[in-house]
Amino acid sequence: MGSIKLHGWDKKPRTPIRSLKVGDIFLMALSESSYAVGRILSKLDIGHGVEFFDLNLSEHEVAAGQIENAEMLAGPVIVDSYWVFDRKPDCDWRIVGHESGFSPSEGVNAYFSYGGAQYWKIDLFGNQVEISKREAEELPPYTPQRDAQIKKWLTPLLKKQ
Repeated sequence: MGSIKLHGWDKKPRTPIRSLKVGDIFLMALSESSYAVGRILSKLDIGHGVEFFDLNLSEHEVAAGQIENAEMLAGPVIVDSYWVFDRKPDCDWRIVGHESGFSPSEGVNAYFSYGGAQYWKIDLFGNQVEISKREAEELPPYTPQRDAQIKKWLTPLLKKQ
């Protein structure tokens, strides 16, 4: 694990999409008193691949030690990074730090599918291979998710913690 440097919730209320980097640590407001913690894994043509940790915070503060000791709870998932970090019309996601030297494992086993006449399997790093329609139906769609979609499946997972 690289060195985690945190700067807090109030430093960057909004992050332009061009400034997002692999290794950025973010907080996602689930409610006024509940925050999820995640990290950017990759940049894709339709958004960013992210992971969420098994941390459910009651305040918008996180310590480097908490992140270092956390496990991946959910993800990887593709987020509409323009919507959640830059535009932010109905949500509050903020970059609160960065892990220098972070490199996502090439072994991250996350695949998505897209296609119509032909079907493709794509990973978090943009590598793609042609697959059958049946294989494509077993994978999640290569579509970025927004705040409400992520809260719908993430909140129950965090409550189990």
